[in-house]
Amino acid sequence: MTFALPLSLGVAGERESVDIKLEDDGPSNEELVVRLNEALPNDLPVLAVTEPVMKPGKIAYASFVMLIDPEGRDADTLAKEVTGLFRRESLVVPKHTKSGFVDFDIRPYLDRVEVLPIEGKVEIRAVLPAGSEMNINPHLLLEAVQRELGLELYAQIRRTNLYDGQFHEFQ
Repeated sequence: MTFALPLSLGVAGERESVDIKLEDDGPSNEELVVRLNEALPNDLPVLAVTEPVMKPGKIAYASFVMLIDPEGRDADTLAKEVTGLFRRESLVVPKHTKSGFVDFDIRPYLDRVEVLPIEGKVEIRAVLPAGSEMNINPHLLLEAVQRELGLELYAQIRRTNLYDGQFHEFQ
């Protein structure tokens, strides 16, 4: 079993992919869906079994939805503050690398980010680099918001899709 770009701890996934190599020609794809769903928890359904179209190494981007509870603050005001933060010329955060922490400017990677107040919360929708060449973890955005705005935040993070370098959905 090989998971294409495994999720970070605490991040939910909406459309995840796993490559399973079978030893024989066994059951059909439809039968595999049934058998896997019988074995998995109800809240972890297998939606489809297909032949791979892309290799995991082709993944270049991932889309995320981050839902922030403003904890007593006005969601409209917080959304405006976060939008302003993401529009700064530079937004430097400490990023963990193989050689330790480095100061890293995430601002050049925030062109596909939208911040919206929704039902008393703040929703951040982002398409971020995610792959072997460049990877921006959504936690970096949230850490920047907390540090720069002086907040302690509770946030839910959900990855909604994976894409190749031309923004085609990963299959």
